Amino acid sequence: DYLARFGDSNSGDKYSALAVREMAQIVTERVPPNETELVLGFSPGVLVQSERRSATRFFWSRPLIVGFGEGWRGHGAAGLLAELETHKPALVALQRRDWDPDTIDSFTWFSRQPKLVAWLGRDYQPAGELGNFVLFRRTPKEFLARRLAALPGAAFWP
Repeated sequence: DYLARFGDSNSGDKYSALAVREMAQIVTERVPPNETELVLGFSPGVLVQSERRSATRFFWSRPLIVGFGEGWRGHGAAGLLAELETHKPALVALQRRDWDPDTIDSFTWFSRQPKLVAWLGRDYQPAGELGNFVLFRRTPKEFLARRLAALPGAAFWP
């Protein structure tokens, strides 16, 4: 495959064109067009190739990892969490080895944020791995609740 010339999808490279294509294929298969996704790392090409919206403006993790604006309203882990709670993604993909050797990777950063870990554990379940990505999908109960809320007369559901 041509893209494999530029790095294996499970390499330690910060960017892999092959991994981006493979991840975009997974997103296209698993995320309906009207839903959002979170791809946190160094792979915003997944959003473009899958033609899906990001659940957050933090499509690139570097500002989060280095603490840019941490403590300011709408920035840092708290800003990411607020956006994720508003635009609950159908799929979460956390990239590993995206900032090696400079600093920790996106998966490690995310897993060190107690409120983000609690958010993920509340409504998501593990969905496997793809190359450098660790995947989570929204649980069926959460998916069903969103669908029921969209039905006419949903205000009458208990």
